Amino acid sequence: MSRDESDPNADQQLPFKFKGGFAFSTKTIGMILSVQGAMQMFAQLVIFPWVSRRLGSLRTFWITIAAYPFLYLIAPYLALLPEQFRIPGIVLILAWKVTAQSLSYPSLGIMLANAAPSKKVLGTLNGAAASSASICRGFGPTVSGAIESAGYAAGYSGVAWWACGAVAVIGWIPGVFMKEERRRQDLEWLGAERDEEDVEDGLCERLIDSDSDAGSVITLAADETVEAVLSKR
Repeated sequence: MSRDESDPNADQQLPFKFKGGFAFSTKTIGMILSVQGAMQMFAQLVIFPWVSRRLGSLRTFWITIAAYPFLYLIAPYLALLPEQFRIPGIVLILAWKVTAQSLSYPSLGIMLANAAPSKKVLGTLNGAAASSASICRGFGPTVSGAIESAGYAAGYSGVAWWACGAVAVIGWIPGVFMKEERRRQDLEWLGAERDEEDVEDGLCERLIDSDSDAGSVITLAADETVEAVLSKR
């Protein structure tokens, strides 16, 4: 955002070869980041629960990751917009980005928790997922920064964005094999129709027949009970 604005007289070969930024001051960039934070809270608290109840975790996750490559493809072209359209364009991209982020991360966390057969491995799964995300956040800016510098020197401002889009496309591959199954038989064997007192004891949760996340296994049964079920398979 702080790079000099695009020079129309420079050697540009659209749609890919162009240079330029917004020449924003540090104050303006800070205000934009503040707006992004407000959008993030709204999307997390309002949009995600509403969408997740209607689509379920898997479909919500798939829709959002399918939109990420297009976001990275379009973002660098904002620098080519007329000045009066740049701020609205940035706000639109930010709304797209924070909404996708607020929908995809919690959905993935829910599916990860549902995939754990026991509370004993839930901590390991969450730890591995958090560690993987931290590694990507650590190396991501370093790698993308190097790509950005090399691309800008060659006259291509969007190389780093498009590289992120390619990584997002690769992220589609494991998503194809993801499934959200309902373990209805196991819950019935454990006593899925127990009263509310048993639910509060943490043995099992009543299964709701719907297309939302409530229709899948949300909470884990007691370790000993789950192990007894798995040993009978």
